[in-house]
Amino acid sequence: LRLAPPQQRRWQSAIVGTLQSKIKALADQKAPQFAALRKEHANVPIGEVNIGMCIGGARGVKCILSETSLLDPMEGIRYRGLTLEEVNERLPKAPGGKVGLPEASLWLLLTGEIPTDAEVKALNEELHKRSAIPEHVLKLIDDLPRDMHPMTQLSMGLLALQPTSKFGAAYRSGTLKKTEYWTAVLEDALFLVAQISPLSARIFRNVFFEGKHIASDPALDWAGNYAQMLGVNHTEEFKEVTRLYLMLHADHEGGNVSAHTTHLVGSALSDPYYSYAAGVCGLAGPLHGLANQECLRWLKDTQKALNGQEPTVAILTKYAQDTLASGKVIPGFGHGVLRKTDPRYMIQRAFAAKHFPDDPLFKLANVCYEAIPPVLEATGKVKNPWPNVDALSGTCMQRYGLVQEDYYTVVFAVSRSLGCVSNLVWSRLMGLPIERPKSMTLDSLDAFTKKEPCARPERRSARPAVVVVESSSTSSSSSSSSGVVFIVGGGGGGGRSGGRSRGLPDVAADAAEGVGEAVAGGLAEPIEYLMLEILPLLPEGTTERLLRGVRAGEKRALRLRRAEECLRRRIQAIQNTLPDAQRPRVGVETGAAVEGREQQDTEEQHSEIAEGRADTTEDEVDQEEQEVVEEQDGEEVDPGEDDSP
Repeated sequence: LRLAPPQQRRWQSAIVGTLQSKIKALADQKAPQFAALRKEHANVPIGEVNIGMCIGGARGVKCILSETSLLDPMEGIRYRGLTLEEVNERLPKAPGGKVGLPEASLWLLLTGEIPTDAEVKALNEELHKRSAIPEHVLKLIDDLPRDMHPMTQLSMGLLALQPTSKFGAAYRSGTLKKTEYWTAVLEDALFLVAQISPLSARIFRNVFFEGKHIASDPALDWAGNYAQMLGVNHTEEFKEVTRLYLMLHADHEGGNVSAHTTHLVGSALSDPYYSYAAGVCGLAGPLHGLANQECLRWLKDTQKALNGQEPTVAILTKYAQDTLASGKVIPGFGHGVLRKTDPRYMIQRAFAAKHFPDDPLFKLANVCYEAIPPVLEATGKVKNPWPNVDALSGTCMQRYGLVQEDYYTVVFAVSRSLGCVSNLVWSRLMGLPIERPKSMTLDSLDAFTKKEPCARPERRSARPAVVVVESSSTSSSSSSSSGVVFIVGGGGGGGRSGGRSRGLPDVAADAAEGVGEAVAGGLAEPIEYLMLEILPLLPEGTTERLLRGVRAGEKRALRLRRAEECLRRRIQAIQNTLPDAQRPRVGVETGAAVEGREQQDTEEQHSEIAEGRADTTEDEVDQEEQEVVEEQDGEEVDPGEDDSP
């Protein structure tokens, strides 16, 4: 892991150098843990995947590494191990303010440290320096139709900024080393965070205030300046509620739509502008970023339905019951992970109770907090009946004059940029690969519900067979050899065949297991031989079985490490019996030839045992293989494991 290259360090500011050094220090601290997890514990399971998870939006599937935050079902989100209450208390504040500055949370997410007041001041100055938007981008935004949704305009603006990407330019130049990716991504991250607030404010003033803009104030903090540029309220309270909103929504681990989309696109080495523009498009969806305005509209509709009545628990209980009975949902309650009231809701509620306790919408929301959870709980269908952050955030904006509900998701996007770009920096810093999960079809899922996961194809031969897979090189003297010969299959009455006749499809499936053993044991890179030479021999519809064989072989290899050297000698002995001219890349041989080779192999093995050269006896090998076969025959393949070879 390297800091920025010398030519970049010559012009970077002191605060960026400090930021880089602190990120690198945390990365160096985490490096042994990361290396051990990747090299020594890669096969340790962290959960199971079932069909419900597959068809239910991958909810609860643990398969994304996001270092900046973690969502606990009972405590809510933690930024670098700190609860939001701790974050809000410990982060530096604006002069006279009580809310942790969101730009300070950016520092925390990147470095794992609470910044000092001086560091936050210097960071704010750096963000102001980077906030200029090119004229062609301003012209693009100003020329867009006023009725175009603000989120569409924001995504277009971010893409229009993409040509300024430092990472993109450095990558295309061919001079950027992989260990330096993260420094270029950090440059883009700081520029994007600096530019997104004036860009978003310009969109707001174009759409709702006829293009009458308010200039940026470099004396203000990042969030306070954003509130100032919106121009709906110039009080310090509005700046404080804006700071609170941006800090609370900054990050929410890596599985939500906007964070995951940003991470996914970034894993292809798309720069932060491309990546977060994609995340913004995900955030625009009604099931993600639009939730706060849906909650506000529901509160307003409820207020109208009360027709001037003072909201009480009894009235709201009946109203909630009638709402559910009519087939409608109550927005703002429940959460995909949390099993208690969202801490972000409670922090906003405390702010509202202090600053505007008599606001009619807040009073209504407060009664909903008491009345609705018991109604939802009584249905027996809701795992978490408590309010989430969206149940109150729109109310807070409305209180201070930000009544343009279509713009609420843009404020969300400004906030979420902090966590998404922090994750991009750490993804490149850790060298995470391109993301490529395995997809399934309905038929392949249905196969897992059957006792026999895949239908066996018609057998074309009753003779036992051996499949030999070899590369262009025939050296097999080391585990890293590129010329390993695999022999799999079984004889007429023993081995893995269990006495069954072995046709070519069965043998090819066994070959897949051999490939899996090789992959797990580090013997070679035989996947291309499997795909090129064995797949064409199989009937249609058996590819899934082949891939399952690879996985089963990987499992078996972990249990047969002690026999590796012995089995390699057996393979070499069989290979040596073939004349050079008769060594096919893939061949099927008759039972007689197999029997002769196995007899020769047995004699050589006995000779090795007598001389003390063999690590494992034949009986030990057979016993271990039989245990594996019995276990394999008695268990269903776990659908949660990766189906790709």
